[in-house]
Amino acid sequence: MLIDNTNPLGARLPDNYVTDVFYGLKLNNATGRLTVDEIGGNNGTIKLPDTTIVRNDDYEAWIFSGGILQFSFNPLNGHLLMTAL
Repeated sequence: MLIDNTNPLGARLPDNYVTDVFYGLKLNNATGRLTVDEIGGNNGTIKLPDTTIVRNDDYEAWIFSGGILQFSFNPLNGHLLMTAL
C-alpha cells in the first residue's frame, strides 16, 4: 500500500499504518451514494485529501485499522454503524 499524504501542512502518517487496512468513505453529493473503499496490502495508492481544499472525489472520512471493520445502516434512523470485529 502506498500512502500519498503530501499536503501543505506537512503532516505525515507513521510508518506502522502501512500494515493496517485503510477504509475510506466517499459521498457523492449529486446522488447521495456512499461508498466505502477498502485498501490493504499492496492493493493501491491512498490519496488523503487536503483539508483546505475539498474536492468531489476526496474521502469524507477515513480510518486505518489492524482489525476488520463491518459497516451497516441502522434501519430505524438510517445512520451508518461501524463495528470493529
